Amino acid sequence: MNLDELAKKQSGSIPGYELVDYYEAAFPVYRVIVIVAILTEQNLPVVQEYILKMLDCGLNNIGDIGGFLGLSNEIIEDSLVPLTQQELVLSYLEGNSLKFSITEKGKDVMESLKVKKPTITSLPIVFDALTGSLEPHKTGLAKAKEVKDLEIPIIKPYLNKPMLEDIEFNDVRKLIKRMQKENTDIAPPPGELLDIIEVEKAWLEYKRLKVFVFYSAKEDDVMVQVFERTQRAPEYETRLLRMEREGIRVLRTVKKQSVRNGLLVENLSFNNEDLKSNEESIQEAEERVKILTKNLAEAEEEKTDQTSIHTIKRQLEEARRQLEIFQKGDRVLSTYEHRPILEQALKNAQNRVLIISPWIERGGMDDDLLALIRAALTRKVEIHIGYGISDERSSNDTYPVKKLKEYLSKSFGKYLKLHKLGNTHEKVLVCDEKFAVVTSFNWLSFKGDPNRGFRRETGLYTQNPVTIKNIIEDTLKRFNEASC
Repeated sequence: MNLDELAKKQSGSIPGYELVDYYEAAFPVYRVIVIVAILTEQNLPVVQEYILKMLDCGLNNIGDIGGFLGLSNEIIEDSLVPLTQQELVLSYLEGNSLKFSITEKGKDVMESLKVKKPTITSLPIVFDALTGSLEPHKTGLAKAKEVKDLEIPIIKPYLNKPMLEDIEFNDVRKLIKRMQKENTDIAPPPGELLDIIEVEKAWLEYKRLKVFVFYSAKEDDVMVQVFERTQRAPEYETRLLRMEREGIRVLRTVKKQSVRNGLLVENLSFNNEDLKSNEESIQEAEERVKILTKNLAEAEEEKTDQTSIHTIKRQLEEARRQLEIFQKGDRVLSTYEHRPILEQALKNAQNRVLIISPWIERGGMDDDLLALIRAALTRKVEIHIGYGISDERSSNDTYPVKKLKEYLSKSFGKYLKLHKLGNTHEKVLVCDEKFAVVTSFNWLSFKGDPNRGFRRETGLYTQNPVTIKNIIEDTLKRFNEASC
């Protein structure tokens, strides 16, 4: 499930709150190498095995054992040291002679031929820079330069680089057991954690998570949802809100902009009451489709009679047709609806797509969108892109702009027109003469100025031929006046 699909699914998940922003962000973690001591079970060395057997048979001094085994006294003495340290053998004086005897523990080891010994090993782990939780070493993390190139928001670390005192013994012990259970390649040898000796090294990297920001105008309150792939990560949600309360800016925020803020909109004739009525009709139709889809699944699972199933299918088809009709009318677009409509325009356009977006950033124009643009150009669809907000914030050197300029040199490049507008706040999308959208949504960046309030993007969608004609004329006029 991609970001836009998940946004649509979550848009109504918090009653009384509106989804006002969603994006992928880089969350900080520390890769850490810790040196640990693990009590592991190992094979008993052969010399130690036979010393235990000799002791069990009644030989109790170094000379007798060495003579029987044909080994020097030095070898026997060296082998007796670990046996004594592990309490497998006891030493005692008998007169002036040093004697040895096997313990019950030593007899158990003699039977199993296994002995537990401490092993010093390095353990790669991930220390979360927001929550302090520990995870096994994982792939898929990115360095600072890599996430900077992606042009996605980067969350600041809340916790400092971990020292030895920051690594909890019980947390590491649980993590080792988890790693051993999952049979990961980096799991330490089987055994019990004895000690965390040192933090050998630690460095900062990032993982990409999905962030959804909800706002309640009534409560003047913000809620956050964070997802790792499709799984909620509530531990990050509470931490992000806490950081915001402490004055640490971590949420990407932009003021809601009026969609009636440019010359293009002067020619629009949307009726607010009609828009509201159509929006309510869409919501009702979507709910009916949802209910009928569920009813059909239950009927087929319960093997209801075919007549009833056929009736539900017919009702579902009709509900979908009705929803499609409502969606084609003039309507207000929510934040999460914009990206799918942009993709639809690029996929289905037959002649021309017009786009005005103040910024072109990788946060909005990712590789998937660039691929759709390329595919449309190869179909000989003209794509006009107007961009540029001011000299202070230029999109000339961003990765997507460089990629688009590369397209100009291709065989299909003659169908791509880039228009540097210089200072525009308008955001427009036109697909052939089928539909048009005027919006506050930055089509090719979805970023804006992070120093302003919470983003809450809305757009006006129309299939009205007269309105579309006016928007096309005004847009092309702007393009003709601009320097390319």
